[in-house]
Amino acid sequence: MIRTTSRFVLFVVVWSAASLAHAQDLASKLDAVLSGYQKNRAFIGSALVAKGGKVILEKGYGMASVELDVLNGPDTKFRLGSITKQFTSTAILQLEEQGKLSVTDTACKYLPECPETWKAITIHQLLSHTSGIPSYTDGPEFAKPKMMRIPLKPVEILMLTKDKPLEFPPGEKWKYDNSGYIFLGVIIEKVSGEKYADYLKKAHLRRPRHERQRIRRFEHHPEESRTRLSIRHRWIPQCRLSRHVLTLCRRLALLDGK
Repeated sequence: MIRTTSRFVLFVVVWSAASLAHAQDLASKLDAVLSGYQKNRAFIGSALVAKGGKVILEKGYGMASVELDVLNGPDTKFRLGSITKQFTSTAILQLEEQGKLSVTDTACKYLPECPETWKAITIHQLLSHTSGIPSYTDGPEFAKPKMMRIPLKPVEILMLTKDKPLEFPPGEKWKYDNSGYIFLGVIIEKVSGEKYADYLKKAHLRRPRHERQRIRRFEHHPEESRTRLSIRHRWIPQCRLSRHVLTLCRRLALLDGK
């Protein structure tokens, strides 16, 4: 019995050591691949690889801020960008359910600063990217360093394209449009009487306490770059959500039941 137990313990130790060696070897190979991508500027960010419920690689690559010489780490928060559009559209439909607006309303009903060419555009067309409003992110001035450092409020961002002609008559074509979702964020604030981030927190973004997620107002504030926050995308349509890779891994594990 003692011999059998000893053999079993030895097998477990050998198997565990082999598994650990395999995980370390895999982590080294993954790190080498990602480091190669980083050198070619094909990947800048944070990576987390888990296998069998255990983290085998958790590391940052490249710079969170080249200007301030801040490195990415495993805990660097990244803006989720247009993933937040789903929350914007959900908020609009919630407000419709509450009888506070209708998706058939003209969008300019909620924005006195509307140019004449936008007057026929409906909320539904903003939601479905069929408004014809030029996206403020498509203009050549958007990527200029000077423009990226100007603090702008939502309406000011929206007004960047007010003097440009519509790209097509409302409802006739489809084109992905960030300006349209800035417009929807403005409408949410107007109708709810709350800041966008405050409305989302109260309405449908109640997070587990262990998750370090931040919801911030969707004005553009350059001074935020002085924190350990990725600034690869300075302007984000509507709300800006920040997560780091460990939080996402935990969420995925919860969804998978692991």
